[in-house]
Amino acid sequence: MKKFVLIFLIGVSLMTISCQKDDEYSTGELIAKELQSVIKENKIQRVMNFEIDQSWGNTWIMGGYGTSYKFEGQFIFIEGESFNLNNLIKYQIAEKDFENESVKFLLLSFY
Repeated sequence: MKKFVLIFLIGVSLMTISCQKDDEYSTGELIAKELQSVIKENKIQRVMNFEIDQSWGNTWIMGGYGTSYKFEGQFIFIEGESFNLNNLIKYQIAEKDFENESVKFLLLSFY
């Protein structure tokens, strides 16, 4: 009987240890967490993919473009298009006046 109890306790201990969630994140997932924090702290209203050679000064704000975005693992979906955050080169915060109000953007550049 003692052997059965000992085997049972060892089995339960091993199952508990093996069922714990793995807290290791991929590089892309860590970038996603950082960007979510930046968005929250800076009250970002829109997220946009921004090509490195584009000129921000000539960028037109089209309707609600950039308001629909979500993070899933190491990917960000902007207006339905997915981008792998492992390929993120840089990001920056920008602000532009639009219809008599200021809009804050998070601009993402990927390679």
